[in-house]
Amino acid sequence: MATVGVATANFVEIDFRDQNLPTSAFPDHGGPHWVGVVDTLADTVTISFWEEIEGSTPYWTPNLQTSGPLVWQAVDLNGFRYDVPDDFGSNPHIGSNWGFISPVSVRNMVWNEGIILLPEVADFFPGWGAVRRPIPGQNPPELFYDTADNQQTMPLLPYSSVGTRPALQATVSVKAITIVGVPEPSAAACGLVVAGMCAGGVVLKRWRKK
Repeated sequence: MATVGVATANFVEIDFRDQNLPTSAFPDHGGPHWVGVVDTLADTVTISFWEEIEGSTPYWTPNLQTSGPLVWQAVDLNGFRYDVPDDFGSNPHIGSNWGFISPVSVRNMVWNEGIILLPEVADFFPGWGAVRRPIPGQNPPELFYDTADNQQTMPLLPYSSVGTRPALQATVSVKAITIVGVPEPSAAACGLVVAGMCAGGVVLKRWRKK
């Protein structure tokens, strides 16, 4: 099959741990701790593990056994897809103009602790570094993309059936980076007839933190 080049996809394994500072009164307490993989070609983060660090007021946790991994798209402040930098693994920074946001709202997500009872006017779409939420006082609700936060923050998460708050002080660690070369098919090869064949990749490099 003719190709015009090879695109590079970086798969960056992220560990997000919202734990109190070592100097705090309760250093072992904390909030959400999840592990996911950022795909710099698809511009997504896929979260496959999520737990709550004990202590303090606990956040609710998604039931990944029922829903499967969470796949959140990177979007900008206008809601358009954002191109995650290829060097995200060496610089895992989320700027104030973008973030990863769930395509499913909290009322429609499956939670281990119960059912979200927020009214429709308060429903929101959680995210990492950003959130899609209603403009206060608007009824019917009008949603906007709040991208004001960074990689240490999940701007809005449930801690009860009707209570929400942010997770603000996470430590974000890169656990591994896998670099994959994905063939870019030529225009002729990417016709509708052979569209299903225009996929595949080869691992070029792996790196894992000791």
